[in-house]
Amino acid sequence: VNLFMTSIGAGVLTLPYAVSGSGLVLGIFWLLLFSVLSVYTLEMLTACSLAAGAKSYGDVMDNFLGSRGRRLANFTLMIYAFGGAVSFMMILSTEFKTVIHAWAGKPKHKWEEQRDFLLPV
Repeated sequence: VNLFMTSIGAGVLTLPYAVSGSGLVLGIFWLLLFSVLSVYTLEMLTACSLAAGAKSYGDVMDNFLGSRGRRLANFTLMIYAFGGAVSFMMILSTEFKTVIHAWAGKPKHKWEEQRDFLLPV
């Protein structure tokens, strides 16, 4: 669920930019094409999960591709989650700096507004 919500959030934020870059007609075409591909992929993943009796993505990969497939899937998901966490922390530190400036005014020292200081806080 968390990975799904992360993907949806990023997609919602970048979709207008992608459509404006490719134009309205081509943007709608790409959107429809990738929507169909996403539904097809999800249906295939569901069918594989039901056929294997698997409860997780790693279980599906283990059943069809062996332990190497399971490790690859888990590693990929770990990298994806780590990237999302790093992005979240970068955004949070930027927003935190804005809040501190609004409450306390401009910092007296340069180190007070650097990410190295704000992230642990």
